[in-house]
Amino acid sequence: MKAITECEISRAQIDDFERDGVICLRGVVSEGDVAMLRDEIKKSLEPNNPRFRNVTANAGNDAPVGNFLSSVLLWRDSPLLKNFTHNSNLLAFAGKLLRSTKVNLFFDQTFVKEPGAKEPTPWHTDYSHWPLIGEQILTFWIALDHITPESSTVEFVRGSHKWERKFQPESFSGPNKLIIDPTLEKVPDIEAEREKYDIVFWTLDPGDILVFNGRTLHGSQGNRTPNLMRRGYVIRYTGDDVVYDPRPTTTPALRQEDLVAGKPIDSVHYPTVVHS
Repeated sequence: MKAITECEISRAQIDDFERDGVICLRGVVSEGDVAMLRDEIKKSLEPNNPRFRNVTANAGNDAPVGNFLSSVLLWRDSPLLKNFTHNSNLLAFAGKLLRSTKVNLFFDQTFVKEPGAKEPTPWHTDYSHWPLIGEQILTFWIALDHITPESSTVEFVRGSHKWERKFQPESFSGPNKLIIDPTLEKVPDIEAEREKYDIVFWTLDPGDILVFNGRTLHGSQGNRTPNLMRRGYVIRYTGDDVVYDPRPTTTPALRQEDLVAGKPIDSVHYPTVVHS
């Protein structure tokens, strides 16, 4: 499958990723595949899809100008996305960036902020939400639109993946109603003291990819534009050192009864897509 345009990960990009916890890869996904991803995402956001969620905090109450929409595990229902997540050149990129001989597909997801969607994505680390232990975890965040700070580009605290701090999971839809673990630290109020942090972001074009570590703090503002969609297709991959850890604070939909705590996640749920 030639899903990704011809490009290579350089030694410098790998070094940047390991140091900063985030990099931007330009023009990686072809125009044809951007169009395919847009079509498949549109299908996944149908209200009758059990994996669809309107993340907007006041959804169903006061009608917002625009909604914040998401769906997960799209590849399980889409042969095109299964092929994309299992066979594209992104797998080679993941192996090099993770320095891993094995790569597992953890899950895919989409985040859509319609024009005028006021809902921010709170500062958080993905690792806090996931039933995994390990360092070799990354996300590919594929831009499907021209995305600016005004239309909700993702922001990152550079180097935060190396803080050796563990944070509470954060709700994406209003007050935090998730299970609280008193041994975990609350995410600091980064927005209130932005000047204290090394915050980085990129303006993106369709086909650009943000790549970031599962422990890197990140978040985004609402889509403040009147007419720009903000669509991102997200794929999470893991490497050799990752094992299953069904902590009660993690996302229930990602916990699997047939997996064993402390053992690799290789399974029909999280298939091995690159073998050593």
